[in-house]
Amino acid sequence: MRCLTVIVPVKPLEEGKSRLRPLLSPEERRTLNGMFLRRTLAVAEELAGTSATIVVSRSEEVLTLAARRSMVALPEEPGCDLNGALEQASRVARGRGATGVLILPVDLPLATASAIRRVIADHRSRAETRCVLVSDRTGFGTNLLFQTPPALERYSYGAGSLQLHRGAAEQAGLSTVIRRDPDLAFDIDRPEDLIGWRARTSR
Repeated sequence: MRCLTVIVPVKPLEEGKSRLRPLLSPEERRTLNGMFLRRTLAVAEELAGTSATIVVSRSEEVLTLAARRSMVALPEEPGCDLNGALEQASRVARGRGATGVLILPVDLPLATASAIRRVIADHRSRAETRCVLVSDRTGFGTNLLFQTPPALERYSYGAGSLQLHRGAAEQAGLSTVIRRDPDLAFDIDRPEDLIGWRARTSR
């Protein structure tokens, strides 16, 4: 995909997946987060290459790992939440000449580069200016967001983000489609998600 940039937002490894505390010790959560991060960076590299992957984080450890892989290691601006960090990274992507931007979370353990390429490319209108949104299992959240060109000035991750992103993309003039894919909809957020993923991978 020509001039695609992948943005990977990452919390400090000791902070991610806090809802899994009933099942995992702090060290186990840190290990799980590190595994998810390394897997996601490998998917991003396959999609866009290292130089077109932006890792945005306030963790020096995470940024060092990204830099060692020759990715763009972008320190979060002070006081940023997730949406602010993504807006910051999107400005950097536009400044580097990206014609398409994919937001790739680290907690999609079944996501593959081939599955992501498929949902991005499979757009009925084949419009040159488009936004593809992949929902979570509830149908209300956003698991993947692809836009070309990267026209969104603001992001709305949180409650009801799917329709908020759809509205923002349409307002920005992008032809917008919502896709549902069982593997890309599977994220690890709650203890039952982790249990289900472990059961699935142990078969």
